[in-house]
Amino acid sequence: MVGIERLKEDLTVLGKVAAQVDKALEDGKVSITEGVGLAFSLPDLIGVAKTMKEAYAELKDLTSPEKDELVEHFKAEFDLANDKAEEAVEKIVELGLNIADSLGLFKE
Repeated sequence: MVGIERLKEDLTVLGKVAAQVDKALEDGKVSITEGVGLAFSLPDLIGVAKTMKEAYAELKDLTSPEKDELVEHFKAEFDLANDKAEEAVEKIVELGLNIADSLGLFKE
């Protein structure tokens, strides 16, 4: 198992990369400098991909309080310039976790 702390780290990586992409696309294009910055995120993204199976197992093993902790961590770490996009992404993450919870995929 990767544990909830690893899930938090993975969500932080994904949130930071999403924020980088959001910032890079503010003017509608990605500059060379922005592209290089995104390229430096590849090792972190590879790390997230390597633990994907374990992360899925950990998500299924979350208790309801851990799910809430994960949502709050994601909201604190994820900050897009476009507030509506940020809110939509946060709601999607929370909705996905709530659906999994309602399907009984989390431990009680």
